[in-house]
Amino acid sequence: LEIRKRKWGLRTYKTTFLACDLIQWLVNNNFALTAEEGVQIGRKFEDLELIEHCEKRTRIKNSRLLFVLTNKGKLIRREHAVPYFSMVFNTQSGVEIKDRTWHSKRFKSVFIGEEFVDWFVSNQIVPTREFAVRIGREFVESDLIEHVTQEHHFKDGFFFYTFTKRGIIRRMQSS
Repeated sequence: LEIRKRKWGLRTYKTTFLACDLIQWLVNNNFALTAEEGVQIGRKFEDLELIEHCEKRTRIKNSRLLFVLTNKGKLIRREHAVPYFSMVFNTQSGVEIKDRTWHSKRFKSVFIGEEFVDWFVSNQIVPTREFAVRIGREFVESDLIEHVTQEHHFKDGFFFYTFTKRGIIRRMQSS
């Protein structure tokens, strides 16, 4: 997804992209199966105030409309983390992170893979649990989270995950 400075009318906007490019990127990276699903995800980004039309006139659709990253969206872009990281781990409305025990072993500040997936589906950010698992896997591959014993990739189940050092820094930047 090309995010760059562009002119629209007499104004210049710094962090812009075309709506159709975002939707195509979502489809190409398997976050959406169709362009319509891509539009729905784009609208979730709008609702979460990550993106907006450059003149705040219209909602996203699959066209050459110019959109910008909001200040919240720019923060997420800094490390090129997947756009959901700060949303899903928001302390008020995100996935519950707490100390947990498994087979008498205590793990500090962890979350459960299944609850991560539940959050994405219940907030209607993705259409299926499989899409949420893809996002979890992207977080693992981006070195933001990891399984507590590093024995598993991301799974939709009762598996504990924690933040990597990079993930902790990312989380601190987004709070």
